[in-house]
Amino acid sequence: MTEDLNDILLEEELDSTALGGGVEHEQDEGLEIHSPFDPTDIDIKTKNPSVDTLMKRLDHDEIDLNPGFQRKGGIWSNVRKSRLIESLLLNIPLPVFYVASDAEGDWIVVDGLQRLTALNQFIREQSFSLEGMEFLHQFNGKTFDALPRPMQRRIQESEPVFHIIQPGCPKAVTRTIFKRINTSGMPLSAQEIRHALYEGPATRLLHELASTDAFIKATGGSIKDDRMADRECVLRYLAFEVRGIGEYKVSDLDAFLSETLEILNATDHGTLDAYRERFERAMTLAFRIFGEQAFRKQRRKGQRKYPINKGLFETWGVALSDLDVRQANALVDQRARLNDRFIDLLETDADFVSAISATTGSMRSVHVRFERIKNLIDSLLEVSP
Repeated sequence: MTEDLNDILLEEELDSTALGGGVEHEQDEGLEIHSPFDPTDIDIKTKNPSVDTLMKRLDHDEIDLNPGFQRKGGIWSNVRKSRLIESLLLNIPLPVFYVASDAEGDWIVVDGLQRLTALNQFIREQSFSLEGMEFLHQFNGKTFDALPRPMQRRIQESEPVFHIIQPGCPKAVTRTIFKRINTSGMPLSAQEIRHALYEGPATRLLHELASTDAFIKATGGSIKDDRMADRECVLRYLAFEVRGIGEYKVSDLDAFLSETLEILNATDHGTLDAYRERFERAMTLAFRIFGEQAFRKQRRKGQRKYPINKGLFETWGVALSDLDVRQANALVDQRARLNDRFIDLLETDADFVSAISATTGSMRSVHVRFERIKNLIDSLLEVSP
């Protein structure tokens, strides 16, 4: 029955092209919100800047079209971009834009990156000509400068609606806003949102660790990085390594990870270097023990190679990084027995399988998976010479 559970719960996260991203999808939909924010903390202002004003902002680098958390802008086809311009020429309102303002009044695009990029490419860069127009066929082949002046003015004087998240809005509230408004197309992942809100030494550390040879080797280079799934794995390890399991007191993994980024942003360089060393040691040890099966579910029968499991990544990562040299060598010597007992756990312990597959952010699931792996390691170290 547990074997069936492994397969029923298995679903791979998608990358930005809607293909498998190399990481197992977690099913946490059933978790309740324990600490809702105060609705009065929401601070969003609505404005209707003209397209010409938006272009001036871009002239002065006051709108970031390439934020580190966003997938690439400019992936629309020329026909799709042309239809957007056609909407303005026909006085058809564009969908609402969402941006987050910093203390200087500069904007990060939360929702509407492709639309703003298309406007920028047509008006400022003039990098494409109109094509595939549905109604205004006479403008096919025209660049912005080639349009009649009344048509240029119609575009420039259009006033799309912008909802602007104010810089004083608490981070927890802003995270919720990001999640709620990213519902069209392929919404931002939780890690992309965290990256946007907590950019600094912490996010740079995640990028560095996800780029190390040790991480790539341990994960088989199988995690696609375009949705930051690799950085989320690293962050989950760091959250429990830095703060400890005992600090996980509310079933809210998103908040726990976000708070960890705040902590890491305020941590001195020497301590961050120590975290780097422990992480790389854990990754190297995981590969020595499990080889290409590191951080993946396994079955005794069958040749299927499962995607990376985030719960297993954080749990094994923390457990292995806590070992001293003697203990690490002892586990390597007993890796066949360790792997065999690990497969037993996956095939016979439904609670453990659930803890790494469904509602993985619940307090119970977190404690179950860390406890089971610790007990497994301890049982082998007790019989080591």
